[in-house]
Amino acid sequence: TLTAQIAQVVPCTEAEGPGRRFAVWFQGCPLRCPGCCNPEFLPFKGGDTRTVADLADQLRHAHETDGVEGVSLLGGEPFAHAPAAAALAAAAHLRGLTVMVY
Repeated sequence: TLTAQIAQVVPCTEAEGPGRRFAVWFQGCPLRCPGCCNPEFLPFKGGDTRTVADLADQLRHAHETDGVEGVSLLGGEPFAHAPAAAALAAAAHLRGLTVMVY
């Protein structure tokens, strides 16, 4: 079962990309950019361990209930969690939803 450390999930937001988005913040980032807007998400320890299947089910529910049009992957650094981020993006595409990565 594929899992990831997730800092936060907002099932429906209009602030993280175009339209209504399902937003997922991954916990952990190796980059340490100056002026990081989410320094609390830099450590790889913390957040909650979530399965991609659970996140995909929550995405499905948000799409059916709230009219979510896509998923936004944020962090932390989503690419530091590439297998889980790619699997969640694939689940979104199977539903015809858009994917944005910040």
